[in-house]
Amino acid sequence: MWHFPGKLYWWVLLLTLSPSLVHHQAAAVEQSAQITDLQIGFNGHYKVGYWTPVEFTIRGGDRSHQCRCSVIVPDADGLPASFEPVDGNRLQIPAGQNVTYRTYAKFGRIQGNLVVVCADDQQQLIHREFSGSQIPVGLSTNSPLVVHVGDWPEIERSIQATQRRHINVATLETVDSLPEHWWGYEGVDTLIITCGDPEIIAALNSVQVDALQKWIQMGGKLILSVGRHAEQLLGPEGILRELSPGQFLRTVDQCQTIELENFADVSHQLNVGRDALGRCELDLALIQQPAGIIELAEREGPESRPVLVRQNYGLGQVVFVAIDLNQSPVKQWEGRERLLARLLKWTLGSETEQTFSASIGAVKHTGYNDLSGQLRSALDQFQNIVFVPYWVVAVLVLLYLLLIGPFDYFFLRRFAKRMEWTWLTLPLIVAAFCLIPYALAKHLKGERFQMNQVEIVDIDIDSRFVRGTTWVHAYSPTTSSYDFSTQIQIPCQSNPVDHHTALISWQGLPGTALGSMNAASPSTGRSQPYSIRFPCDHSPARSQITEMPLQIWSTKSLTARWWGEIDLHFMADLRSQVDKQLRGSVLNPLDDDLTECYLYYAPWAYQIGRIPANRTITINSSSARRNLRYKLTRRTLSEESNNMTPWDEYSQSIPRIVEMMMFHEAAGGESYTGMFNRYQTFVDLSRHITSGRAVLVGRTSQPASSFQCDHESDSNQHWTFFRFVLPVSHTKPVGQTNRLQIDTELAGSNIP
Repeated sequence: MWHFPGKLYWWVLLLTLSPSLVHHQAAAVEQSAQITDLQIGFNGHYKVGYWTPVEFTIRGGDRSHQCRCSVIVPDADGLPASFEPVDGNRLQIPAGQNVTYRTYAKFGRIQGNLVVVCADDQQQLIHREFSGSQIPVGLSTNSPLVVHVGDWPEIERSIQATQRRHINVATLETVDSLPEHWWGYEGVDTLIITCGDPEIIAALNSVQVDALQKWIQMGGKLILSVGRHAEQLLGPEGILRELSPGQFLRTVDQCQTIELENFADVSHQLNVGRDALGRCELDLALIQQPAGIIELAEREGPESRPVLVRQNYGLGQVVFVAIDLNQSPVKQWEGRERLLARLLKWTLGSETEQTFSASIGAVKHTGYNDLSGQLRSALDQFQNIVFVPYWVVAVLVLLYLLLIGPFDYFFLRRFAKRMEWTWLTLPLIVAAFCLIPYALAKHLKGERFQMNQVEIVDIDIDSRFVRGTTWVHAYSPTTSSYDFSTQIQIPCQSNPVDHHTALISWQGLPGTALGSMNAASPSTGRSQPYSIRFPCDHSPARSQITEMPLQIWSTKSLTARWWGEIDLHFMADLRSQVDKQLRGSVLNPLDDDLTECYLYYAPWAYQIGRIPANRTITINSSSARRNLRYKLTRRTLSEESNNMTPWDEYSQSIPRIVEMMMFHEAAGGESYTGMFNRYQTFVDLSRHITSGRAVLVGRTSQPASSFQCDHESDSNQHWTFFRFVLPVSHTKPVGQTNRLQIDTELAGSNIP
């Protein structure tokens, strides 16, 4: 046996272990990928309850990686939800380099944690948690959000100068952070693009432009100001040519501004100077035969030049301003703020302190201040599910206290004569009052999974665009996890929907009441998030929710928005006469009967009733009709009285709630209902029926889409509403401004 001297032994041991120590030290100092920057929304502005762009920068480590990234944020109930694209491409993270990743999430709390997770097939590479104090606080659903793109640094001050309410304004001086999918704009109430510096707008890529156009088609509202550089942006190769209300001819110098000054309702004159060549310095983009309503036109010699044009773009709206709002001479004009306020009134609507106070009062009684909250409450009523009234619970509690107290004492003292038996009677009473409520709840709450579904399908005949909005309430009889997806199935075999895509997620409750998205609430303590996958790059894979947890006897609110193309250009031939009455015919293109039909065209609502599948009906002067607002507000007119039926904020009638959501502004808006319709204001098509278009509304017995779940459902209820936005030809031109003159007293409209 060998015997080493003491010092030699330690030297041998050190040399033996040194390679492993060096390797361990090298491994310890190996740099891993990390997140260096996080951007949420538009320059830190975003609203809860809406899809929001999220962008973060990753600095690569010592090795390159390919991974998938997801963003985890709390939903409307405070549960963590993980957002990631369906079949998204892997993110390439080169070693030692920075890479920016843009994705989308839907925040359910105005302040909460955000977690970014990136992983490859073997391991988790990045797990970074941002606390609520490290990310911007979200805006409430009822807070207006205006996003401006262009070189107008003082636009926020210009907007606030003429507003009685606070409007949140996000200003972007570049287009780099604009979304590449339309749902990134979902929380934006108005987008303003000013083109004084054309290089900013020209930097848009085709994907961003497609997303912008799709957002407007889905119900978005854009104010587009372009004058001097219209040739570059609206010409045949212009990046914004599709948003022009007509064919761009040329840029001209405009000298007369009288109509513009009158429109802004200011006494300050717009001083239009002349350059060295004698040209007027106000440049105007001349549009040939613009579609839509010419709200303002200026004369220049014998020529009438459109300055402000409002056009319907799909189911949304584009307000086209043919001059530069952020360039001289308008930039120095003292009436510019008033002009901007008029433009925003078209896209944001108006609000008074009285209606705002009334809506807040509604929260104290009903728990909601938005029509979407009332719809949510109505959808919570399930068939064969009985909710125990509070008075029954109170009676059971009182009976329990009486039994374990006075009854137990007097029974044992007077009849049993054995007070020690309380060790037996007390547990029996407690056990009985545990089993009886449980058995009663099992009997009343049922044992089958259920879903209630409401959907509105909007079809714009001119653009061949179809949009679907679905609300679903799911009831779970047990504590379990569920998978959801949606499938489009419009009953129209001869003309199916093409290129359709769906976006599915949770649905929140607006307001500040208990359970709303604005209310502060503690974390649920759930660590494992459920997954929400959204479509990406026209992937054929469907949007879906997986592993969503539901507690026993609880409900969950879900929503889906889907879109596609459908050709129904043949379904209507309508003409408007001088008396503002419709003549013509309308075809039901569906393979299902349309019932409870009304044809809306300001100032009238035509009562049609039932249109059989694939049948045509005729509209003429003898067709039954009534005043539009009278119909929406259920006003009755007689010799003795003229009574309007007040809005019932406690009503559970889904058809009535949906009708008001669809035409809230035409019914009088907040002044009639005392509630907002802002969480999903895109549903309101009031401005379409007051801008020269007709809207046919009807119900079908077959759903146009279906929510699919991995659990078998029972006793599902559904309400399906179709709206067809129809073109109307006019037998006589309506004035030089091409504006549809509507008698607001007859139309009953508060739309400016």
